[in-house]
Amino acid sequence: MKRVHSCILTLSLCVLTSVLYAADWPTWRFDARRSASSDLELPDSLHLQWVLELPAPRTAWPSNQPKLHFDRLYEPIVVGRSLILPSMVNDTVTAYDTRTGDKRWTFVASGPVRLAPAAANGRLYFGSDDGYFYCLDSDTGELQWKFLGGPSEKWTIGNERLINMWPSRGAPVIVDNTVYFGASIWPFMGTFLYALDAKTGAVRWTNSGTGANYHLQQHHSPAFAGVSPQGYFAVSGDYLVVSGGRTVPAVFNRHTGKYLHFVVWSRDMGSKGGGGYEVMAGDNYYINRGKMYRLDDGAFIGSVEASVLTTNAMIGANAEGLIGYRSGFVESEGTDRKGETAKKIEVKNIWKSPLKTKLEQVFARSGSKVYALAAKNTLVAVTLPTLESGARVVWESPLPDRPLNLITADDRLFVSSENGHIYCFGAEKTETQFPGREELHLISKGSTWRYVDSGPAPDASWTSVEFDDSKWDEGAAELGFGDGTHATLLLFGADPQNKRMSYHFRHAFDASVSGPTPLKAKIRVDDGCVVYLNGEEVKRLHMPEGEIKPGTTATGTPAERTWVDFTIAGKSLRTGKNVLAVEVHQRAPASSDLALDLELTADIEGQGPRAQITGLDLEWEPVVGSILR
Repeated sequence: MKRVHSCILTLSLCVLTSVLYAADWPTWRFDARRSASSDLELPDSLHLQWVLELPAPRTAWPSNQPKLHFDRLYEPIVVGRSLILPSMVNDTVTAYDTRTGDKRWTFVASGPVRLAPAAANGRLYFGSDDGYFYCLDSDTGELQWKFLGGPSEKWTIGNERLINMWPSRGAPVIVDNTVYFGASIWPFMGTFLYALDAKTGAVRWTNSGTGANYHLQQHHSPAFAGVSPQGYFAVSGDYLVVSGGRTVPAVFNRHTGKYLHFVVWSRDMGSKGGGGYEVMAGDNYYINRGKMYRLDDGAFIGSVEASVLTTNAMIGANAEGLIGYRSGFVESEGTDRKGETAKKIEVKNIWKSPLKTKLEQVFARSGSKVYALAAKNTLVAVTLPTLESGARVVWESPLPDRPLNLITADDRLFVSSENGHIYCFGAEKTETQFPGREELHLISKGSTWRYVDSGPAPDASWTSVEFDDSKWDEGAAELGFGDGTHATLLLFGADPQNKRMSYHFRHAFDASVSGPTPLKAKIRVDDGCVVYLNGEEVKRLHMPEGEIKPGTTATGTPAERTWVDFTIAGKSLRTGKNVLAVEVHQRAPASSDLALDLELTADIEGQGPRAQITGLDLEWEPVVGSILR
């Protein structure tokens, strides 16, 4: 126990140190490492101050490409008393007063601004799909300089409008008065990475020669292709980490721009499903979508459930509660299966603190608390464990729609949601109310389902509301087997090479609306499925046409850990009990894994009063240079 207490004490001390002023949040995930860790201490009790209702975000990539969803929300930063937001909808960057939500200034680019800007020394930096990288005065929004990232101003059609052939989607990071960014999303067209003088925009180095590197790609197929800079860059020491969208990041020397490594074929190192726009960097390691890699050579280290970095710890959440790891990885010598000396690299867990509240995602640490998402779109503040007590929830607030990220600055908490809302929370009590709910959550991710995973398949009436499923087993989603991430482990039979081919699931829910109701669903399934609402089929995914029998095989395999969106139109809900039923089918008897989780919402726009909105700005006027919308 002394060792555990020592680790907790070390964590409690280390989270109180940072190199940045805690009143600001000047870049995505707070700093150049993308640590999402600030020293700002907020009060335990927070109250809604104001709400911005912005146009719904428009993503550059479809819903089946989650590794590229860097623009599924508005990602703000805070500098002084300005909350600064990019817009992928109206090509702007806008500053709002942090205390009132009133607009302070707006700058209009000639293309969507899809990723968070970065600020330093009174200046603001961001890239746009128009191909330019911009520097503004962060207090006034006045242009200081701009820099064309690609070789020319050639245009193409992108997302139903004109964009530059080399859009700037490599989000900036600033270190030592140098700003780094990237342009181009097609390696075969050339990719461009830059280090610019943050004050003047003068080029310190350019790397434009890695887009056509000849090396192994995924599935060990050699080709000419390099990293596609899409997402947020990070810096740790001498290393610049360049997010690659669907691939693992590439790493460069930040002082010279020299290419170091891009281990895109790393599926054989346990990193299947790796890649994505999010990255965090520590001492000789970086984390990308829950996978840890070495910075010096790109070698895969292991999986880690961490989303916040402090000086001496990595913090995240699992099914039991909060979890803390020793920062980075540990190297030791051991023996392999042949008894020969071998180096062992591992990530060490140093503490766990259980919670009754199940956390879906930890967004950030601020002072002595972490802020996270719990079930039913509920934000929670959780104190970090200490010698005297474990972690505990000290504040919670359900939101009308799903929060996707948050930041803390200027003694306030700012939350960005999937519908384009920005919620501001502070210590002062106000009369501000949440916007009227436009969606009614009927089934949440992680809900409890009744299921059959052994014995014969149920009879044909199993999808109906009246069917008696009281003798079925029940468990929380995600349900399945194979990759170790499931909340409920299902059986597949005695022979791993001849698994059960179909599984049946039911979830009952009550609805206060009736009649034809527009429904939206998100499903994660492996391999294929058929979905029924109140006994009527409403969706097939990776399944053949015609009659579906218990032994019917799926026709394809979805991308790993991908959520698929679909709508259910023209179907009727009942007032009271409704049932959504899903049958999941394997592609082959030896299939390695199976999974099911689902979210269902009803569109009830217009129900309830509208909120009191401060700084609402839904109007947009076309400007010169912003065309073809």
